[in-house]
Amino acid sequence: MFGQNIPLGFAGGAAGVAVNFLVIAGGGAGTGGYAAGGGGGGAGGLRTSYGSTSGGGTSNEAPTAFVSGQQYTITIGAQKNASSIVGGAVSISSVGGGTSNGGVGGSGGGTIGSAVAGAGTAGQGFAGGGGTGSYTYGGGGGAGGIGLSYPANSRMGDGGPGIIVNVLNSSNATTSGIGDVHSTNTYYSGGGGGGTYAYLVNAPAGLGGIGGGGRGYYYNDGPTPIIAVPSAPGKVNSGSGGGGHHGGGAPVGNNNGGSGVVILRMLTADYSGTTTGSPDVYVEGSDTVVVFKGSGTYTQ
Repeated sequence: MFGQNIPLGFAGGAAGVAVNFLVIAGGGAGTGGYAAGGGGGGAGGLRTSYGSTSGGGTSNEAPTAFVSGQQYTITIGAQKNASSIVGGAVSISSVGGGTSNGGVGGSGGGTIGSAVAGAGTAGQGFAGGGGTGSYTYGGGGGAGGIGLSYPANSRMGDGGPGIIVNVLNSSNATTSGIGDVHSTNTYYSGGGGGGTYAYLVNAPAGLGGIGGGGRGYYYNDGPTPIIAVPSAPGKVNSGSGGGGHHGGGAPVGNNNGGSGVVILRMLTADYSGTTTGSPDVYVEGSDTVVVFKGSGTYTQ
């Protein structure tokens, strides 16, 4: 029901219609180069009023308030870019994920060896992980936990986990192609896994964090036949980080972070139906849920 966990007062500073929100920025890329290789990309920052937990281990925020006649602009961040809801007294934004090799962001990017991993943003996500020396890589941070460092789990660093936000039920999330659905729960903003150059450090690549994080790249060009397991990008409309590449020979490249998403949930009696950008709209119980996978507007 809509009334779940609504504290006294609304975010946004004006009286109006109560609206729960989920705002997730685009995840960071998992990069790589011939000499350097790369850790996993950090997840996009996650802010929500729905449920009990927001990004970075903080409690959920207060719902916002939409005022009759006001237009609210919804911006969906592509890779590493912010997502937001802006209009009147309302300004809610989340920070894009950190690129691998120590980029700061909503969640921080993983890094190489003993270099300092990227920091996350308070209330949105966690830091990335690192390694122990050359050709060892950490995972990108997620909204629900830090990126792991090599050799946790006897592989390169896994991406940090995302968090469950069931502001849209899992069946409808599957239909819309958002987040990372597991059974009846939908996770968002997982970090990307670190890549590996197995000829020099024989360990598997890191796994992507639950929530849509991409796995790292496994590459071996030693005297044994080449073994290559491709890395993966962050899942589209999940805000997750891309998997890191390796530090050996070709191929090199990067994997994109997943684009973000913005979701609004309000009483159906309060829903105006006035939108641009063709969001997906669902009725769940007494509420209407509006899912923006691309930028648009909502007018109350």
